[in-house]
Amino acid sequence: MGMGIALLVNQGVSTAIAAVFLPAVGCYGHSTMFLFWAACTVVYFITAAFFLPETKGKTLEEIERHFASAGISPGKGPAPATRRVGAP
Repeated sequence: MGMGIALLVNQGVSTAIAAVFLPAVGCYGHSTMFLFWAACTVVYFITAAFFLPETKGKTLEEIERHFASAGISPGKGPAPATRRVGAP
């Protein structure tokens, strides 16, 4: 269910960007659009660097415990694998 929602949101945002981009470039110019997307990238970088947990080298159980302690309950799916995230 979660992946379906993520896909729906992704496709919706992509469609909105595609619909708005050319009219916005025509109205504001290429440099303004470039600066807008650069600002979005900076916001994403700050979010990823300071607010998302590092998961490299941690088991799925450790990641699940981290989110559970933050009050985010994981889905009721099959038992998680014990393979380390980021490991080959």
